[in-house]
Amino acid sequence: MLIDTANQLAVPEPLSQVVENMLPYAIEVHVKDYVVKRFDNLCGFQIYGARLGEGCLDIDWLLNKLVTRNKKDMTLILEQWVPFTKTIEDTARIEYQWGCSGIELLKRKLTELGLR
Repeated sequence: MLIDTANQLAVPEPLSQVVENMLPYAIEVHVKDYVVKRFDNLCGFQIYGARLGEGCLDIDWLLNKLVTRNKKDMTLILEQWVPFTKTIEDTARIEYQWGCSGIELLKRKLTELGLR
């Protein structure tokens, strides 16, 4: 079983509840950051991908929850919702930049927790 840090947005259900319920059975986490923005007309919301650490996901809370639940061998997969830009080349460049910074952030956070 896997936990995805943005899938609960479709239900809606708080990530804390999803993690609490699924963590005993999960072997993998798709780590994905996002932002929620209101439409200009104030009627509804849109969800956008964000660079890890710059959106709504509390990465410190998530990693600490994994550690306190003894899920130190959990597989973490950095997943990204990169917005399409004017060209495929620009979009690919952004995806690469987000990927590099996201992996570095995860490495740093895991090192701080003594897991790397």
